[in-house]
Amino acid sequence: MLTLASTIKAISDHVSCDMAEEAVVLNVRTGIYYGLDPIGAAIWKLVQDEATIEQVVNAITAEYSIDKENCANDMIDFFTNMESYGLIEVN
Repeated sequence: MLTLASTIKAISDHVSCDMAEEAVVLNVRTGIYYGLDPIGAAIWKLVQDEATIEQVVNAITAEYSIDKENCANDMIDFFTNMESYGLIEVN
C-alpha cells in the first residue's frame, strides 16, 4: 500500500512526449500508450527523478489551487493506478 513516504520513479522503459499541456506515455515493455491531462503531465515530470509522494503533493499544491489532504488522497490513487499500469517503480 502506498503512503506519502513512498518513493516513486518513472520506469526506465518508457517514452513520453508533451502535447501542449498534456502528455502521452508509452510503456515500451507492453506497447500501451497512456494519455495524461495537464496535472497528470506535471506529475509525470516530477517523477522522472525519484520523489516521495509527499514531495509531489507539495509541488502540486504549490502550483494549483487544491487542498493538500484531497491532493494527497488523489496522488495515492493516481500512483496506485500508475503502478498497476507498470509505469512507475515504488520503493
